[in-house]
Amino acid sequence: MSRPLFVVALAALSTASAAAACVGSDPVPVGAGPGAADAATSETGSGADGATPDGGGGGGDAQVDAGARCDPSKPFGIVERLDGISTANDESGVWVSADELTAYVATAPLGSSATTIMKSTRASRDVAFSAP
Repeated sequence: MSRPLFVVALAALSTASAAAACVGSDPVPVGAGPGAADAATSETGSGADGATPDGGGGGGDAQVDAGARCDPSKPFGIVERLDGISTANDESGVWVSADELTAYVATAPLGSSATTIMKSTRASRDVAFSAP
């Protein structure tokens, strides 16, 4: 039986427009509220020489970490169905890229221990995802 796949819009899914992704567009400054120390710390993934795996100079997450984040005391946004990516398999997770144009779906067919990661894309945020 196919189960519909849903996703909750979170600020983490759209780092480019974090304030817009917040419930009620009510971001709070980093440093306020629970987890403030963690929110202000950047995990860049750079090596000992400061270079990132793609050859960049590192520190790419610092701008995102220094920006606004959603108020953790507010409820999550409205659940949205991701049309076009539900399958007859058992979807166990979905991850959406920061620009919200690519979705990665983990599935495990009934009775199988193998997990498959499928990719689905869309041209803009206001259209449905393609079939994986």
